[in-house]
Amino acid sequence: MSTNPVNNLTAALLRKAADIRDQIEALELQLHSILSGGASAPAKAPAPAPTKAPAPAKSPAPARVEKKAGKKPKPGKRTLSPEALERIRAGQAKRWAKVRAAQPAEAPAPKPERKKPGRKPKATKAPKAPKAPKAPKAPKATKAPKRKMSAEGRARIQAAVKARWERERAAKAAAGAGAAPKKKAAGKRGRK
Repeated sequence: MSTNPVNNLTAALLRKAADIRDQIEALELQLHSILSGGASAPAKAPAPAPTKAPAPAKSPAPARVEKKAGKKPKPGKRTLSPEALERIRAGQAKRWAKVRAAQPAEAPAPKPERKKPGRKPKATKAPKAPKAPKAPKAPKATKAPKRKMSAEGRARIQAAVKARWERERAAKAAAGAGAAPKKKAAGKRGRK
């Protein structure tokens, strides 16, 4: 069974605790009146304290914070007042006016009509007229013949390629003659 420590106190100790509690509440009231801007009264005689100390008055929100209806600003997020936004907009308009005044006045070029993706709009069709017989086509203008390599040029290139490969093979053979031929490593089947 647990015992309550308040039950073990004497009447004198309980009175002393109540007096200290009254002094604390009086000092809290005095502190509250100082912080809220009221006159401070000395707390020599403890006044009868209410059971609950009044909550400190909330200070109004700063003028530069703009609150939107239904939305609470995020912690740490700052918004500008309408007056500040208006000053910024006016300054920007002034700067752009200066830029435009420095440029010569020209009429803006008409923008080319942009084709929209998708289906083409259906045009109203006129009734078809009977087709006239086609006239024979005129012969096409002859294009310049495609450039071709002569047989001599092709033979020279082939000979140069063959000579290059012969030199490569000869160099490999000379390098390989000095070294002993490598043995092939035995595979899985060769080992026992």
